[in-house]
Amino acid sequence: MSTPNPHHHGLFTGLHHGKVDEKNRVTIPAAWRSDELESQSYLAIFHPAVGSVIVFPPAMVARIAEAARQVAISDPAKVDAMTTLGENSIEVSCDRTGRITLNDRIVTQANLGREVIFSGAFTTFHIRGQNPPRPDRDSPQTRAILEALRQLGL
Repeated sequence: MSTPNPHHHGLFTGLHHGKVDEKNRVTIPAAWRSDELESQSYLAIFHPAVGSVIVFPPAMVARIAEAARQVAISDPAKVDAMTTLGENSIEVSCDRTGRITLNDRIVTQANLGREVIFSGAFTTFHIRGQNPPRPDRDSPQTRAILEALRQLGL
């Protein structure tokens, strides 16, 4: 277990370099880890509008779960939003060494390769490869994901 980082206040800042191993594992930068985070769930989704994998930490996963619980099954737009995000997301856990395992689909969508860059985005962080896909802000898939995030207040 890592020692809690006294400077980590739940904000993800800075740029960090990392690697994806043959099992699609990436190590979350030490500056962003604490003991509490290592036993909780993260959510990872390839976000085509930014061309990278966005990782939602436990606090954001709780917000997403709460937003999802508020959705009435009688609201088809929000049900569609949850389905879109659910289909494109994976739940991951941090192991004792700070690694999360991505799936082949997300690694391929994001064109990660072996060398990756972690970018802090305050409440989330992004993982992108050396040759990320071009940001796609106009395709139907992207518009569906953006609308889904809007529907859930994210």
